[in-house]
Amino acid sequence: MIKVLVADDHKIFVDGLISLLTLEHNISIVAKAHNGNELIECVKKYDVDVILSDINMPEMDGKDAAGIIIKEYPDIKIIMLSMHNRTAIIKEMEEMGVHGYVLKSCDNAELVDAINTVYLGKRYFSKEVKMVLDNSKVGINDDEEMLITARELSIIKLLCKGQTSKEIGLNLGLSVFTVDTHRKNLLIKTKCKNVVSLVNYAYKNNIVVLD
Repeated sequence: MIKVLVADDHKIFVDGLISLLTLEHNISIVAKAHNGNELIECVKKYDVDVILSDINMPEMDGKDAAGIIIKEYPDIKIIMLSMHNRTAIIKEMEEMGVHGYVLKSCDNAELVDAINTVYLGKRYFSKEVKMVLDNSKVGINDDEEMLITARELSIIKLLCKGQTSKEIGLNLGLSVFTVDTHRKNLLIKTKCKNVVSLVNYAYKNNIVVLD
């Protein structure tokens, strides 16, 4: 069994993530933390193989906690699970030595793949994260703007058709929890207050074209 520790300050997100991962036959959730200090204490207390950690957390953030763990517990694999796809943040995490970086907009299958990959001693950076890193190598800088992913674009299009999270999930083969996570990330990225303003934003910026 792969012993996993989940760290994120959003308790609903953590509980939803744990519910999904406990369905996997080879993954066991040994602990959860809601800030960097709790994460460090959990590492001291529990036998952990893989950590899934957000970057932005109170008291001590995920970056500082990861730095301590990489130094003091080198056998533990760390995957940063974040909404940030900005070049500077991703490069900093890569250079620090984290074993993986996956966006919160990923689906459950990709996250499980990431866990299995780093557990075997390899590194895992999601497709979108690799694109950001590749772009930075050729001088394309996206630090000032978080890009809308292909999956998020699909969800926006269906939102514009008036579909609910359940309907979108059925169309795209995603759980309602995953769809809702995408929606929340989209609201943050676009600085919209609700789905209505998000739909208006999509049309105004030609993300979705009126039929």
